[in-house]
Amino acid sequence: SLQLNNKVCAAAINSCVVPFDSGNEAELWERAINFFQDLKEAGERPDGVTYIALLSACASCSRWEKALQLHQQTQSFDSLEERLRCTNIAITACGRGIAWPTAMQLFEIQRPSVVTHNALLSALAEGSQ
Repeated sequence: SLQLNNKVCAAAINSCVVPFDSGNEAELWERAINFFQDLKEAGERPDGVTYIALLSACASCSRWEKALQLHQQTQSFDSLEERLRCTNIAITACGRGIAWPTAMQLFEIQRPSVVTHNALLSALAEGSQ
């Protein structure tokens, strides 16, 4: 039997990341959320890699509201790099959800990197701004 831990959960969630607008986002989105909930119910504390995987699933499925909720939870991470990666993915999710004003707000609260600038530009392009 496979024991559920962060590594297994992140791999399972990553299997739910699909190309944007592929048509089967809803089913895979639910599966990703279920993996995440199962991890928490097993008594494991999700780590940065798991959150990054789930935020990527949010972005690929245009679930920007859920990405924002998850992003809030990642801001207590010790690693600046993990927080920045989570912010970049949340910005991408907002862009795909055509929530470019929210993408701008996320950009403004984070010390942006080149990747953050690119994520914002993509979000604005997807929102036709």
